[in-house]
Amino acid sequence: MPAAPVDVRAQVFSNLGPVISGQLSDDPLAPGVGLLRTQGEVVISGLIQPAKGSELLLGVRLPGGKLTRFPRRLRVIKADSDPINNETTLTVGCLLALKWDLVQPEIYYATDYPAWTPVDVAAGSTPNICFLSSVVAVALDRCGITQATGNPEITFAKAVASIDLSGGYLEIASRIIAESGFYGFIDAAEKLRLRRVLVPATKGPFLTINELLTIEAIGNPPPPEEITISYGDSIWPTVETSPNYKPKTPGEESYTWNAGTG
Repeated sequence: MPAAPVDVRAQVFSNLGPVISGQLSDDPLAPGVGLLRTQGEVVISGLIQPAKGSELLLGVRLPGGKLTRFPRRLRVIKADSDPINNETTLTVGCLLALKWDLVQPEIYYATDYPAWTPVDVAAGSTPNICFLSSVVAVALDRCGITQATGNPEITFAKAVASIDLSGGYLEIASRIIAESGFYGFIDAAEKLRLRRVLVPATKGPFLTINELLTIEAIGNPPPPEEITISYGDSIWPTVETSPNYKPKTPGEESYTWNAGTG
């Protein structure tokens, strides 16, 4: 989505002071990106220092006097004051932008989430599958982000016993959501709302065999001699590919984090 300038001629106002200018935009849809952040800058008249995470409410007075609220919930990420011009530039964004850099050393183990993992207790088998909807739920929970009701379900799974979340909770969740054919954003209620990238096709007109005069290949291309399918690296790192972890062994009550970088 292109940048949306905040124009003072539109009588924009906020809860943190008079708005001088600003620019806000949503991240564009791109391959591998499933979480779209709203972020930008807003210049406020006066010297203020709101705490990180403080809410910025923007309103617009439309022609005719009608008041409307900016359709995104914004949080302060950083504040830079300019005493000479008596103004403060606020770097703001949605919850995704605020929490994007939250990184903790953590591994998601399928055995820790039996509600999402089918475990054959009688056979004594070890689960070796991670349901990606569960991984996303854990990542969002660590960031304090709640999903909106009615979101489409992520139905895919990965045939591994663990996924390394240390690369960033929202980074991993964003990749999973994108690979599942969805994109997500923070709505006006400050909930994560998921949408399908491709809208399912509806049934349209079609030709029957009695209506066809001839069928020919376009350009008569020769069949290829071989087809090469390339598989990229896994976007969800596992314990085995992480240099800073060792797998959980039976009887351990916690996971070990090795201080070295490998």
